[in-house]
Amino acid sequence: LRRSPVAVSLLAGTRLPPPEDGAQRYLLFTTTYLLLRGKALIVSAYSTYTGPADVDWLTEQTRRWTDELARLNSR
Repeated sequence: LRRSPVAVSLLAGTRLPPPEDGAQRYLLFTTTYLLLRGKALIVSAYSTYTGPADVDWLTEQTRRWTDELARLNSR
């Protein structure tokens, strides 16, 4: 998702145990490592997967949060 000298973001997913009805369920998550004011900050976001729109939502939220944190902590 993102790779720069001050930030790295990863998107991953995992299969959840099936519920009683046996349907497959997936969990997507992003993990971002940010360097802000000399300190390491880890930001994570999670979403269940029901379709491609969930991937778009998760990546957009990750970008929005990390950009805003960087903006608010710039010197």
